[in-house]
Amino acid sequence: MGPQGKKAPDGKTGTGAGAKQRKRKTSDAGSEAGSAISFEISQSEGNTFRSMGMYKKAIDSYTRALSVKPKHKAVLMSRSQCYQQIGDNALALEDANRIVAEDQTSAQGLLQKADVYYQMGQFEYALVLYHRGHKFRPEIQGFRLGIQKSKEAIENSIGEDVGIRLEKKGDLSFFIEEQKTPSKRKDALQRKQQQPNRQQTTHNGKTQQTKRKTRTPKDRDKKTVRQLLGQLYEDVTYLEALLHESEKTSKTRTTEQVTDLATECLDYLDSRTEFWQQQQPTFSRQQERNNRSARLYLETMKRKKEKKKRTDPTKWIIAKADETEEALNNKDYAECMDTADRVLKELEKYSEAEVPRKKEFLGNFHSFMGIACLETGSYEEAARHHRIDYNVAKELESEQQVVRAMDNLGSTYAKMGRHREASKIFKDRLLLTSSAIEEAWLYHDLGRCHLEMGNNYDALECGEKSMNAAEKAKDEIWKLNATIVVSEAQLNLGDTDKALKSFEEALALSRALRSSTAEQAIVKVIRTIRDKDESNGLDSEDEKQSTEHSLNDDKEQHNEDKQLTTIYDEEYNDNEDKKLTTTRDKEDNDNEDKQLTTI
Repeated sequence: MGPQGKKAPDGKTGTGAGAKQRKRKTSDAGSEAGSAISFEISQSEGNTFRSMGMYKKAIDSYTRALSVKPKHKAVLMSRSQCYQQIGDNALALEDANRIVAEDQTSAQGLLQKADVYYQMGQFEYALVLYHRGHKFRPEIQGFRLGIQKSKEAIENSIGEDVGIRLEKKGDLSFFIEEQKTPSKRKDALQRKQQQPNRQQTTHNGKTQQTKRKTRTPKDRDKKTVRQLLGQLYEDVTYLEALLHESEKTSKTRTTEQVTDLATECLDYLDSRTEFWQQQQPTFSRQQERNNRSARLYLETMKRKKEKKKRTDPTKWIIAKADETEEALNNKDYAECMDTADRVLKELEKYSEAEVPRKKEFLGNFHSFMGIACLETGSYEEAARHHRIDYNVAKELESEQQVVRAMDNLGSTYAKMGRHREASKIFKDRLLLTSSAIEEAWLYHDLGRCHLEMGNNYDALECGEKSMNAAEKAKDEIWKLNATIVVSEAQLNLGDTDKALKSFEEALALSRALRSSTAEQAIVKVIRTIRDKDESNGLDSEDEKQSTEHSLNDDKEQHNEDKQLTTIYDEEYNDNEDKKLTTTRDKEDNDNEDKQLTTI
């Protein structure tokens, strides 16, 4: 082992100088950590105050943060923007200059500095900086907009170049005499030096002596100032009256503070007036007002033209129907529902005399609404709109609209799980079929409903009818769908061999159609059936025959039940007809008795 250090008088091992050095390092590390935490807290506070619009508190927080890290660009940028918000452009420019001094190619620093110059009304300086930033970072939109608005402000201030050039002609003795006499600026400077000083605290925390501000009224046309300031002109009038009253009262600290505040406000409003006058002079504002009047006139004429178009509402409704159908085809369901809802509300305002096809239009737009609601998952709303469409179509006795409404309503009920109502719609719809392809998909959907309700014999029958219709129409896709319905019905009835054979036919069809999704699903089902057969061991002929006998018995029982149901329905209908006939005969006899009594 190496030599051990001597024990210090305080009981610790090591020299006294080493212990002091370690202690100093520990304290330095702690102070650095504390400074970092203080910086983060101050910056976060500043960002919060700034987002709330409390710019002065934000400036205080940013100042505390900068006392820890004086050259932090993000904090300098934030404080500069806060100064800009409260109208202190000088301090805003100072912070922007500090950013640019650290990094000449700082895009955000150049943009902030240019914005401050523009705010101060120095459009030429702003334009130079905007061009400089655009050269470094052309992708930043702020530089492009700055160049555009600076050019417009300069053109508005000096007007267009009309070829006027200054020449050394005429009597120039006035300028020579002016150079001999003391300048007015020196007199103004001497007057300012004679004014009492006051203390002001800067953002660095230091107290400096500043001269008390005095109000120098500027010779401007009141009408022009009123146009430039707008509602702020009332504030100018009030503050000038307040200054006039304060001059008559005795000088106290309170009146001096009020006077200073009023003077600062008026100076700020004066600077804004100059800025707005340079940015957009009075003649430019007059031109803008004329342009605004022209725009209002054009908008009024456009509204009148639109109103004139609506004198024939049928054309407007047809145009909106085309827009709604286009939105539906583009799968813009929100736009489709919005347009359809707006038209339905407008239709309520018109009578059938004004819009002869009102009911037809109502059915069409309710159909649009129902389809869009179905696609967006609002099944109840979809069913409501399709029911309205169905009722309107029955009133109009329009077979085309009835067929459309029944198709949509049946599909909606099926998606909602209301299979009994859907099957009733599909049965009624089958009476209106006009082609084999319609029969194919209607029997398929009806068979699906029977499968969901557990009516496997009916599902099998519908599936077979769908297959026959698909073969007649030479449609392989619906033949595949129908074959799958037949296979599932046979499987549910326990006829495994026939189900397996039907699934194999469906597999061949899916391969012919190159439908990989259907092929994978069918292969999975076939494997499941075969694995189940092997595990159950149903290979004996006796068991197969007994299964077939039981299936035939069930089928015969189902047919008998179906016949009985038909007989009961016929008897019920005959009884209803008899009741109606009896009621009518009774009413005729009562009418005859009344006539005889009257005679």
